[in-house]
Amino acid sequence: MTTSDRDDNFDFCAQAVQAGDRDRFLSAMLANPSDRNPLLALYAFNLELAKIPDIVSEPLLGQIRLQWWRDALDEIASGTPRKHQGVLALADAVRSRNLPIAELNALIDAREQSLDVQAPGTLSQLEDTCRATAGRLTRLASLIAVPDKPELHNLAEDIGTAYGLSGLMRALPFHLRARQVWIPLELSRRHGISQDDLNEARSVPELHQVVSEICHHAIDIIKKSDERLIENEISRSDVRQAFPALAFATIARDTCAQLAAVNGDCFHSTLSRNKVTQPLRLALKRSFGVM
Repeated sequence: MTTSDRDDNFDFCAQAVQAGDRDRFLSAMLANPSDRNPLLALYAFNLELAKIPDIVSEPLLGQIRLQWWRDALDEIASGTPRKHQGVLALADAVRSRNLPIAELNALIDAREQSLDVQAPGTLSQLEDTCRATAGRLTRLASLIAVPDKPELHNLAEDIGTAYGLSGLMRALPFHLRARQVWIPLELSRRHGISQDDLNEARSVPELHQVVSEICHHAIDIIKKSDERLIENEISRSDVRQAFPALAFATIARDTCAQLAAVNGDCFHSTLSRNKVTQPLRLALKRSFGVM
Protein backbone atom coordinates (compact mmCIF):
# COMPACT_ATOMS: atom_id res chain seq x y z
CA MET A 1 0.00 0.00 0.00
CA THR A 2 1.38 3.40 -0.95
CA THR A 3 1.57 6.34 1.45
CA SER A 4 -1.07 8.08 -0.64
CA ASP A 5 -3.43 5.10 -0.30
CA ARG A 6 -2.87 5.02 3.45
CA ASP A 7 -3.59 8.73 3.73
CA ASP A 8 -6.78 8.29 1.71
CA ASN A 9 -7.93 5.52 4.07
CA PHE A 10 -7.41 7.68 7.13
CA ASP A 11 -9.07 10.66 5.44
CA PHE A 12 -12.08 8.42 4.84
CA CYS A 13 -12.21 7.65 8.57
CA ALA A 14 -11.70 11.29 9.57
CA GLN A 15 -14.60 12.44 7.39
CA ALA A 16 -16.89 9.73 8.76
CA VAL A 17 -16.08 10.52 12.39
CA GLN A 18 -16.30 14.27 11.89
CA ALA A 19 -19.78 13.86 10.38
CA GLY A 20 -21.10 11.20 12.74
CA ASP A 21 -19.33 11.48 16.10
CA ARG A 22 -18.43 15.07 17.00
CA ASP A 23 -17.15 14.31 20.49
CA ARG A 24 -14.73 11.60 19.43
CA PHE A 25 -13.54 13.60 16.45
CA LEU A 26 -12.77 16.48 18.81
CA SER A 27 -10.90 14.18 21.19
CA ALA A 28 -8.82 12.81 18.32
CA MET A 29 -7.88 16.31 17.22
CA LEU A 30 -6.54 16.94 20.74
CA ALA A 31 -4.23 13.92 20.49
CA ASN A 32 -0.57 13.98 19.56
CA PRO A 33 -0.36 14.11 15.75
CA SER A 34 1.08 10.59 15.54
CA ASP A 35 -1.94 9.22 17.46
CA ARG A 36 -4.69 10.88 15.44
CA ASN A 37 -4.95 8.46 12.53
CA PRO A 38 -5.11 5.30 14.70
CA LEU A 39 -7.75 6.97 16.89
CA LEU A 40 -9.82 8.01 13.89
CA ALA A 41 -9.63 4.48 12.46
CA LEU A 42 -10.81 3.06 15.80
CA TYR A 43 -13.63 5.60 16.09
CA ALA A 44 -14.76 5.02 12.49
CA PHE A 45 -14.95 1.29 13.24
CA ASN A 46 -17.06 2.00 16.33
CA LEU A 47 -19.29 4.37 14.36
CA GLU A 48 -20.01 1.64 11.82
CA LEU A 49 -21.06 -0.70 14.62
CA ALA A 50 -23.05 1.88 16.59
CA LYS A 51 -25.26 2.92 13.70
CA ILE A 52 -26.33 -0.62 12.78
CA PRO A 53 -29.30 -0.84 15.21
CA ASP A 54 -30.59 2.45 13.77
CA ILE A 55 -30.49 1.43 10.11
CA VAL A 56 -31.74 -2.16 10.09
CA SER A 57 -35.39 -3.16 10.14
CA GLU A 58 -34.88 -6.41 12.05
CA PRO A 59 -32.19 -7.98 14.27
CA LEU A 60 -31.18 -10.60 11.69
CA LEU A 61 -30.07 -7.90 9.26
CA GLY A 62 -28.04 -6.30 12.03
CA GLN A 63 -26.38 -9.62 12.83
CA ILE A 64 -25.39 -10.00 9.18
CA ARG A 65 -23.72 -6.58 9.18
CA LEU A 66 -21.93 -7.34 12.44
CA GLN A 67 -20.74 -10.67 11.04
CA TRP A 68 -19.22 -8.76 8.12
CA TRP A 69 -17.07 -6.89 10.63
CA ARG A 70 -16.17 -10.08 12.52
CA ASP A 71 -14.94 -11.56 9.25
CA ALA A 72 -13.03 -8.34 8.54
CA LEU A 73 -11.27 -8.60 11.92
CA ASP A 74 -10.34 -12.22 11.20
CA GLU A 75 -8.77 -11.08 7.94
CA ILE A 76 -6.91 -8.27 9.71
CA ALA A 77 -5.57 -10.82 12.20
CA SER A 78 -4.39 -13.03 9.35
CA GLY A 79 -2.68 -10.11 7.60
CA THR A 80 -5.02 -10.07 4.59
CA PRO A 81 -7.49 -7.22 5.21
CA ARG A 82 -10.26 -6.75 2.67
CA LYS A 83 -10.22 -3.81 0.28
CA HIS A 84 -12.35 -1.42 2.26
CA GLN A 85 -10.98 1.94 3.37
CA GLY A 86 -12.25 1.66 6.94
CA VAL A 87 -10.94 -1.89 7.28
CA LEU A 88 -7.56 -1.01 5.81
CA ALA A 89 -7.19 1.97 8.16
CA LEU A 90 -8.18 -0.20 11.14
CA ALA A 91 -5.69 -2.86 10.04
CA ASP A 92 -2.97 -0.21 9.99
CA ALA A 93 -3.96 0.90 13.52
CA VAL A 94 -4.03 -2.68 14.82
CA ARG A 95 -0.61 -3.38 13.36
CA SER A 96 1.09 -0.15 14.40
CA ARG A 97 -0.45 0.07 17.91
CA ASN A 98 -0.84 -3.62 18.71
CA LEU A 99 -4.55 -3.24 19.38
CA PRO A 100 -6.05 -6.51 20.67
CA ILE A 101 -8.37 -8.12 18.13
CA ALA A 102 -10.24 -9.80 20.98
CA GLU A 103 -11.23 -6.40 22.39
CA LEU A 104 -12.42 -5.22 18.98
CA ASN A 105 -14.50 -8.39 18.66
CA ALA A 106 -15.90 -7.72 22.13
CA LEU A 107 -17.17 -4.37 20.85
CA ILE A 108 -19.04 -6.22 18.12
CA ASP A 109 -20.53 -8.62 20.68
CA ALA A 110 -21.72 -5.70 22.80
CA ARG A 111 -23.35 -4.04 19.81
CA GLU A 112 -25.11 -7.29 18.95
CA GLN A 113 -26.78 -7.19 22.34
CA SER A 114 -28.04 -3.69 21.47
CA LEU A 115 -30.10 -5.24 18.69
CA ASP A 116 -32.37 -6.51 21.47
CA VAL A 117 -34.90 -3.74 22.08
CA GLN A 118 -35.69 -4.78 25.66
CA ALA A 119 -35.01 -2.19 28.35
CA PRO A 120 -32.28 -3.00 30.91
CA GLY A 121 -33.65 -4.28 34.19
CA THR A 122 -31.47 -2.23 36.50
CA LEU A 123 -29.16 0.76 36.51
CA SER A 124 -26.29 -1.65 37.09
CA GLN A 125 -27.18 -3.47 33.87
CA LEU A 126 -27.31 -0.18 31.97
CA GLU A 127 -23.87 0.69 33.34
CA ASP A 128 -22.58 -2.72 32.24
CA THR A 129 -23.83 -2.03 28.71
CA CYS A 130 -22.07 1.35 28.64
CA ARG A 131 -18.90 -0.23 30.03
CA ALA A 132 -18.93 -2.86 27.28
CA THR A 133 -19.34 -0.22 24.56
CA ALA A 134 -18.19 3.33 25.34
CA GLY A 135 -16.06 2.17 28.27
CA ARG A 136 -14.22 -0.46 26.24
CA LEU A 137 -13.78 1.93 23.31
CA THR A 138 -12.26 4.59 25.56
CA ARG A 139 -9.90 2.01 27.06
CA LEU A 140 -8.77 1.13 23.52
CA ALA A 141 -8.23 4.83 22.81
CA SER A 142 -6.01 5.03 25.90
CA LEU A 143 -3.99 2.06 24.63
CA ILE A 144 -3.17 4.13 21.57
CA ALA A 145 -2.30 7.25 23.56
CA VAL A 146 -0.45 5.67 26.53
CA PRO A 147 0.24 2.00 25.75
CA ASP A 148 2.30 1.35 28.89
CA LYS A 149 0.05 2.92 31.57
CA PRO A 150 -2.47 0.31 32.83
CA GLU A 151 -3.71 2.58 35.61
CA LEU A 152 -4.75 5.09 32.94
CA HIS A 153 -6.40 2.35 30.87
CA ASN A 154 -8.65 1.47 33.84
CA LEU A 155 -9.38 5.14 34.44
CA ALA A 156 -10.27 5.63 30.78
CA GLU A 157 -12.71 2.72 30.89
CA ASP A 158 -14.55 4.24 33.86
CA ILE A 159 -14.64 7.66 32.21
CA GLY A 160 -15.91 6.17 28.96
CA THR A 161 -18.64 4.37 30.90
CA ALA A 162 -19.77 7.63 32.49
CA TYR A 163 -19.66 9.32 29.10
CA GLY A 164 -21.81 6.53 27.66
CA LEU A 165 -24.43 6.98 30.39
CA SER A 166 -24.59 10.74 29.90
CA GLY A 167 -24.74 10.38 26.13
CA LEU A 168 -27.66 7.97 26.32
CA MET A 169 -29.56 10.46 28.47
CA ARG A 170 -28.79 13.29 26.07
CA ALA A 171 -29.97 11.20 23.09
CA LEU A 172 -32.96 9.67 24.88
CA PRO A 173 -35.64 11.38 22.73
CA PHE A 174 -34.05 10.01 19.55
CA HIS A 175 -33.84 6.49 20.98
CA LEU A 176 -37.39 6.52 22.35
CA ARG A 177 -38.77 7.56 18.97
CA ALA A 178 -36.84 4.63 17.46
CA ARG A 179 -38.40 2.31 20.07
CA GLN A 180 -35.06 1.86 21.84
CA VAL A 181 -35.66 2.18 25.58
CA TRP A 182 -32.54 2.76 27.68
CA ILE A 183 -34.42 3.54 30.89
CA PRO A 184 -33.95 0.71 33.42
CA LEU A 185 -37.19 -0.98 34.42
CA GLU A 186 -36.45 -0.54 38.12
CA LEU A 187 -36.21 3.24 37.68
CA SER A 188 -39.32 3.40 35.48
CA ARG A 189 -41.32 1.63 38.18
CA ARG A 190 -39.90 3.60 41.08
CA HIS A 191 -40.55 6.95 39.41
CA GLY A 192 -43.91 5.93 37.94
CA ILE A 193 -43.15 6.20 34.22
CA SER A 194 -45.90 4.53 32.21
CA GLN A 195 -45.23 2.35 29.20
CA ASP A 196 -47.35 4.76 27.16
CA ASP A 197 -45.02 7.61 28.17
CA LEU A 198 -42.08 5.66 26.80
CA ASN A 199 -43.89 4.40 23.69
CA GLU A 200 -45.02 7.93 22.81
CA ALA A 201 -41.68 9.53 23.81
CA ARG A 202 -43.42 11.96 26.13
CA SER A 203 -41.54 14.64 28.03
CA VAL A 204 -42.95 14.00 31.50
CA PRO A 205 -41.56 14.98 34.94
CA GLU A 206 -41.14 11.33 35.94
CA LEU A 207 -38.81 10.75 33.00
CA HIS A 208 -36.87 13.91 33.82
CA GLN A 209 -36.30 12.56 37.33
CA VAL A 210 -34.85 9.33 35.97
CA VAL A 211 -32.56 11.23 33.59
CA SER A 212 -31.31 13.30 36.53
CA GLU A 213 -30.68 10.18 38.62
CA ILE A 214 -28.68 8.48 35.88
CA CYS A 215 -26.67 11.66 35.29
CA HIS A 216 -25.89 11.83 39.02
CA HIS A 217 -24.62 8.27 38.79
CA ALA A 218 -22.40 9.20 35.83
CA ILE A 219 -20.97 12.15 37.76
CA ASP A 220 -20.25 9.88 40.75
CA ILE A 221 -18.19 7.62 38.48
CA ILE A 222 -16.18 10.63 37.27
CA LYS A 223 -15.66 11.89 40.84
CA LYS A 224 -14.20 8.53 41.80
CA SER A 225 -11.95 8.72 38.73
CA ASP A 226 -10.73 12.15 39.89
CA GLU A 227 -9.90 10.66 43.29
CA ARG A 228 -7.97 7.77 41.73
CA LEU A 229 -6.02 10.22 39.59
CA ILE A 230 -4.75 11.82 42.81
CA GLU A 231 -4.31 8.56 44.72
CA ASN A 232 -2.19 7.05 41.94
CA GLU A 233 -0.15 10.26 41.67
CA ILE A 234 -0.65 10.39 37.92
CA SER A 235 1.42 13.23 36.53
CA ARG A 236 0.11 16.10 34.44
CA SER A 237 2.39 14.94 31.66
CA ASP A 238 0.64 11.55 31.61
CA VAL A 239 -2.76 13.25 31.66
CA ARG A 240 -1.75 15.34 28.64
CA GLN A 241 -0.61 12.21 26.82
CA ALA A 242 -3.80 10.30 27.67
CA PHE A 243 -6.09 13.28 27.13
CA PRO A 244 -7.79 11.87 23.99
CA ALA A 245 -9.38 9.32 26.34
CA LEU A 246 -9.62 11.42 29.51
CA ALA A 247 -11.33 14.30 27.65
CA PHE A 248 -14.60 12.38 27.92
CA ALA A 249 -14.73 13.23 31.63
CA THR A 250 -15.19 16.90 30.73
CA ILE A 251 -17.63 16.12 27.93
CA ALA A 252 -19.75 13.96 30.25
CA ARG A 253 -19.71 16.64 32.94
CA ASP A 254 -20.86 19.20 30.37
CA THR A 255 -23.72 16.99 29.22
CA CYS A 256 -24.87 16.31 32.77
CA ALA A 257 -24.63 20.02 33.64
CA GLN A 258 -26.74 20.92 30.61
CA LEU A 259 -29.37 18.39 31.62
CA ALA A 260 -29.27 19.55 35.25
CA ALA A 261 -29.89 23.13 34.09
CA VAL A 262 -33.21 22.02 32.59
CA ASN A 263 -34.09 19.66 35.47
CA GLY A 264 -33.42 16.54 33.45
CA ASP A 265 -35.69 17.49 30.53
CA CYS A 266 -33.81 15.79 27.72
CA PHE A 267 -36.40 17.15 25.26
CA HIS A 268 -35.57 20.78 26.09
CA SER A 269 -34.81 22.95 23.05
CA THR A 270 -31.67 24.51 24.54
CA LEU A 271 -29.90 21.14 24.46
CA SER A 272 -29.67 21.31 20.67
CA ARG A 273 -27.41 24.36 20.77
CA ASN A 274 -23.80 23.80 19.78
CA LYS A 275 -21.31 23.73 22.62
CA VAL A 276 -19.18 26.38 20.96
CA THR A 277 -16.80 26.94 23.90
CA GLN A 278 -16.11 23.27 24.57
CA PRO A 279 -13.20 22.80 22.12
CA LEU A 280 -11.32 25.72 23.66
CA ARG A 281 -11.92 24.52 27.22
CA LEU A 282 -10.77 21.03 26.32
CA ALA A 283 -7.63 22.38 24.67
CA LEU A 284 -6.87 24.43 27.79
CA LYS A 285 -7.39 21.43 30.06
CA ARG A 286 -5.06 19.38 27.93
CA SER A 287 -2.40 22.06 28.05
CA PHE A 288 -2.59 22.16 31.86
CA GLY A 289 -2.71 18.38 32.19
CA VAL A 290 -6.06 18.23 34.00
CA MET A 291 -9.26 16.41 33.10
